[in-house]
Amino acid sequence: MTVTITFNFPEGTDARVTTVGAPSDGPSESATVPTAIANAIEERVPRRYRQWVQQYLRRCVEELRCTAEFPAGRTDYVNLFPPAPYRRKRVAAVTYSSSRTAIFAGPVDLGGFDLARETLNSGRYVNPKLPHLDSTEAVDEAIVLTRLVIEDRER
Repeated sequence: MTVTITFNFPEGTDARVTTVGAPSDGPSESATVPTAIANAIEERVPRRYRQWVQQYLRRCVEELRCTAEFPAGRTDYVNLFPPAPYRRKRVAAVTYSSSRTAIFAGPVDLGGFDLARETLNSGRYVNPKLPHLDSTEAVDEAIVLTRLVIEDRER
């Protein structure tokens, strides 16, 4: 996208400013999964889940503009936070050993999802989860649910 702004000053002088770049509400070309997290995935995620965890995190960072971060003092999972200006409350978390992905959307209707399951706390449905990121379909469902959390925070 190119934006050009022209200022017309008295005395016939013009000033023009041109910027070239991606729109601010689209995916960022420079957004990537942090190196330390990418390395942790390579080292800690079982091979059968690795490509799917990588794909989910990459899509969250690039498409949804989320931030991937290690939780303080923990090495067994990674948190995903929404893009600015939304509240700094995590939207999802991926456990390395199992690729279990918790989506912090609250109790949403899972009728249109084949793989997502309810996370129960004392018998009460609190959030959806993907038991394993092990296919394109699982990653797609996780992305749709993660997007729901972000859109809910827009309101």
